[in-house]
Amino acid sequence: MNANWQSKQLDIAYFHYKLARYAMALDICVSILESAPTNPEALYLSAVSRIQLRDYDRGAAELLSVMQNYPDRNLYNEYYENLLQAQRTADSIELFEAWAKQNPDDFLVHLFLGLVRFHSRDLNGASSSFERALELDPSHAPSWSGLAGTRNEQWRFHEAEEYWRKALDLVPDSYVYLHNIAGVLKTRGRADEAELVCRRAIELAPTNSGIQSHRLMNLLCSTATSPEDIFNAHLEWGQQRADSLGIEIRQHANIVSPDRPLRIGYVSGDYRSHPVAFFIQPVLLRHDNSHFEIHLYSNVGRPDFITAQFKKLNCIWHDITHEKDEAVSEMIQQDGIDILVDLAGHTKDNRLLVFARKPAPVQVTWLGYANTTGLTTIDYRITDAVADPPGTTEHLHSEALFRLPRSFITYCSPQHPPEVGSLPAQGNNFITFGAFNAFAKTSEAIFRIWSEILHKVPNSRLMMKLPGGTQTQMRDYIYEIFERFGINRDRIELVEWFPGIMDHLNLFNSVDIALDVYPYNGTTTTCEALFMGVPVISLAGRVHVSRVGATLLEQAGFSELVANTDSEYINKAVELALDLDRLAQIRASLREAILQSPLMDTGGFTRTLESAYRKMWHIWCEKQNGGKNS
Repeated sequence: MNANWQSKQLDIAYFHYKLARYAMALDICVSILESAPTNPEALYLSAVSRIQLRDYDRGAAELLSVMQNYPDRNLYNEYYENLLQAQRTADSIELFEAWAKQNPDDFLVHLFLGLVRFHSRDLNGASSSFERALELDPSHAPSWSGLAGTRNEQWRFHEAEEYWRKALDLVPDSYVYLHNIAGVLKTRGRADEAELVCRRAIELAPTNSGIQSHRLMNLLCSTATSPEDIFNAHLEWGQQRADSLGIEIRQHANIVSPDRPLRIGYVSGDYRSHPVAFFIQPVLLRHDNSHFEIHLYSNVGRPDFITAQFKKLNCIWHDITHEKDEAVSEMIQQDGIDILVDLAGHTKDNRLLVFARKPAPVQVTWLGYANTTGLTTIDYRITDAVADPPGTTEHLHSEALFRLPRSFITYCSPQHPPEVGSLPAQGNNFITFGAFNAFAKTSEAIFRIWSEILHKVPNSRLMMKLPGGTQTQMRDYIYEIFERFGINRDRIELVEWFPGIMDHLNLFNSVDIALDVYPYNGTTTTCEALFMGVPVISLAGRVHVSRVGATLLEQAGFSELVANTDSEYINKAVELALDLDRLAQIRASLREAILQSPLMDTGGFTRTLESAYRKMWHIWCEKQNGGKNS
């Protein structure tokens, strides 16, 4: 009788769970466990229901208890997926290790041991597990993919591409593997090849917004795609993925009062150790909280110590990582946000489909993405007159351009930075050029330009800092590109990427002149170079993504270092390299100059940004009042 009652109750609980009624499923399981505390099905369903309800501590503890008693290989995937959602994979490593010892010839247990090790950042252990799984079953595509992902995190990009292609050979219609291949191609500076792979992935998954955003981000690095075609691709994304969500747009109940305190919401997945965090945090610290109530909507999948700092700011924190777009939109409306600011564009962990639902009366994109979003529901894109000269790029945006009077961005240096060293060329007797931007922003076109500079500056060197810079395959790949342009490899110094900001800044003390990338200019790296006394040569193009260097140098007082053609870029770099007296003078004075420049006036910038928000709000209020402000 009791067993029969439990069985019927479990059937009802499973029914509720499948309909996403997790609280109802949990209530039934709790009642079953009161009389039968060891019932495995009730305990399992209770655990996964708690995880869906975000009670991660209790849910993960119950799930681990089930796993200890029921090491069922048919449940490995469910165990893993739930622990991954609860961010508790590390807690299961000992269990999977024990199961692997008990079943040394079962490739599946080695696969999942590799996955939990991977997500716990034990990359060497993960690699060993995936390799063992492939020894047992070399035709298992997920194991090849797991090994590829590990190699990618180890910055062994050539192997990552090779292994994802092996997985693709086994599952030719996998858009996931194609997406990953495109990502590693982009990382290796092969954006035009990545575009072809992205197109194939989208053909297989036409409704996958993440893959489409990745393709748009990749296009910003392409030298083969025109700004008009890039804009059309963004517009097409908006039409396909977002326009249909317009039916969800509701009437805004915000009080129509031009000068009342405003609620500003910033949406980002980068409240973590990321360049966007370093640019937005100083602004948040300086916001006038008597006139602006600041809400941070965080989509951070892997919080870190920087995330903890954001939580301590005088802002209202909302974790939206596991919330659906509809729920986030509802939350923003209930919070009464007046101006909602996107800080991601099409970068990873964006929530653009929240903005497509227009939860706030005024919506803005700024900072995190160097192009249009393609969304007609975003009203403004914040920029300036150098990055987007008036009358030149309006037709390439779905948003109206709101130009700040100076720069669209401000830079704040870290505390206790390294001192600026003496000019390296004075001790080396040769010029060292530096290229420290993300390698994904490079291309053979910029390598050709850099090679021309090296040819024209005798005995000069180029120092490049990049992930995987000490890996043999990556080094040979870069050396071979320069050798095709007549530059011997002994003139190229490749330095491994390292995360420490002080070590990174100190490396600029080994560089005489920094070379900006094109078509995707650097931002953080350019600011850091200038702060460390290193002049930057930048090539300006037609659109924002290739004019960031121009606006940064304008604000720093060095607009003469901006070139408008390839030959001008080469000549400016060569002329500066051959004038050691000028280089030494710049070295000695640049830090103080940039400290006093508009680029580092974070307080003044914040007041300007707030004025922009107020102007946007006034415009909205006028529209609500039929063109008459009150």
